Amino acid sequence: MIIKSMSRKDPSFDQLTNYMLANEGAEIDVRHNLPASSTSPDDMIAEFQKEHALLPFRVNGNALFHEILALAPNTDVPVRQQIKALRILAERYLERRAPLQLAIGVIHASTAHIHMHLMISSNALYSRRRISLPKSEFAAIKREIENYRIQQFPELGSKRIFDQPKKERTHTVREQAAKLRTGKPSHKDELATALKIVFENTITERPWTQL
Repeated sequence: MIIKSMSRKDPSFDQLTNYMLANEGAEIDVRHNLPASSTSPDDMIAEFQKEHALLPFRVNGNALFHEILALAPNTDVPVRQQIKALRILAERYLERRAPLQLAIGVIHASTAHIHMHLMISSNALYSRRRISLPKSEFAAIKREIENYRIQQFPELGSKRIFDQPKKERTHTVREQAAKLRTGKPSHKDELATALKIVFENTITERPWTQL
């Protein structure tokens, strides 16, 4: 599983929502901290806009986060089963990464890399302050979600990406050795490339970064 994140400075809630729902059959799979009365995409966009309006203007201040949770390709597990697992993983992720923020998630399952797009508000509910988590806390959350995935959904594979530093170095060395031996990119490289293309297709002028 790979987690990617991109911040946006402009409150393009409607554009991102429309992009996420553009795939045939796409629907909002995860709702996080939204009122029960928000039943349509337009209702949900309005909630994001209402919360963003509380923030004071700040040059280069984040308006929202566009994030992706992606599973590694797995032809042994039915797509429906992978989608169910991804929903649970996304809800767990949001509980840790954005417990008091608004978020919606949409799954794209038409590619080999089944993934979920997330739109997350930059401020907590009713707050006039933007939330900025330290990199170390993001790293801890990613490791926690990865451990949860391995424990709860072993059928999705046991390969780790967000390991402790020493294990990461060993993993990287092995991947590089495999690439040199076979001349082919690793699954991690393929997934990262696929997600980079997804982000660039969303809005080409915005950079993308890994959490």
